[in-house]
Amino acid sequence: MMEAMLALFFFSCIFLTLIPMTNDLYNQMQKRRMSLHAMHVNYEATKIHLKNPHQVQGEIQVDRSFYQWTIASQQVCTTYLYKEEQKSSCVKYK
Repeated sequence: MMEAMLALFFFSCIFLTLIPMTNDLYNQMQKRRMSLHAMHVNYEATKIHLKNPHQVQGEIQVDRSFYQWTIASQQVCTTYLYKEEQKSSCVKYK
């Protein structure tokens, strides 16, 4: 009986620490992935703008998320939503 309670205690401790830690790791990975996609959208927006200099804004969808980009004064900025919070990524170019 005592061994079963001890095993249940260790089992509970392990899962009560692993589940939140796994969730945090997933959220960090998701945030980094969306930031990487924003940088890729910056690159694609620069390519689009170089082909057509009159196009200074647009929207690109990556993995069911929408990234809006704008170009002004030799800077490309991409905005996107991460957990209902607006984030942006800006890069200057020459």
